[in-house]
Amino acid sequence: MKKFLSAAFILVLAATPAIAQSIDYFEDPVYQSLNAGDHHPMEDMIMLAENNDLRAQYILGDLYSKGKGGFVKNEKKAKEWFEKSAMNGYPFSFIRLAAMAKRKNRPVEAYQWYTLGLDYLDRSADRKWVSEARKTLAERKKLTPEEIKKATDGARAWERQKAEEMRKIRDVAREKAAAAREAALKENAAKDGAKELKEDPKKEEQKQKPKTEYKYRNGDN
Repeated sequence: MKKFLSAAFILVLAATPAIAQSIDYFEDPVYQSLNAGDHHPMEDMIMLAENNDLRAQYILGDLYSKGKGGFVKNEKKAKEWFEKSAMNGYPFSFIRLAAMAKRKNRPVEAYQWYTLGLDYLDRSADRKWVSEARKTLAERKKLTPEEIKKATDGARAWERQKAEEMRKIRDVAREKAAAAREAALKENAAKDGAKELKEDPKKEEQKQKPKTEYKYRNGDN
């Protein structure tokens, strides 16, 4: 699975807007199961993405955006997976989100995603490309200072939202870990109790045997 994920990731990365021109993609046939119990060929990828693997989330976003991998083309789902990948800190997701916003003629939103991408990209070449793309967008769409401020404020608001989402995820993880520890303690206690009774079954008999109450009258010995 790791080899498959790496191969898929390399192919998707090769088509990242930062290093590729606009490409027309032909959609793949939509997967249909032939027998009961058949699994989607991307089942493992979906499982990884649902478990917050940022690369798998990015790949699913890419597949949905192009109608590849047996999925129906669905830009809404593509955006959801790109956003989840971005939430987990994958920088190229911001570029794809910016590209989607540009296609829908939402320049302020695209400027916002480019701004966030600059915060997360490490390589100078990638940062330079995104910076130029953002500048070109602002010039071609004649964004006003107010619109640029709106985009920048939107980027900061998204960061705050991300921090809150990450806090919730950590809280849920802590709750699950605490519940797992409690369940393990109960299970161990039950095993210890069963082991103790097995070693000394008379203890259980003594527990179940009713206690005899004696009443003494004056003069009784």
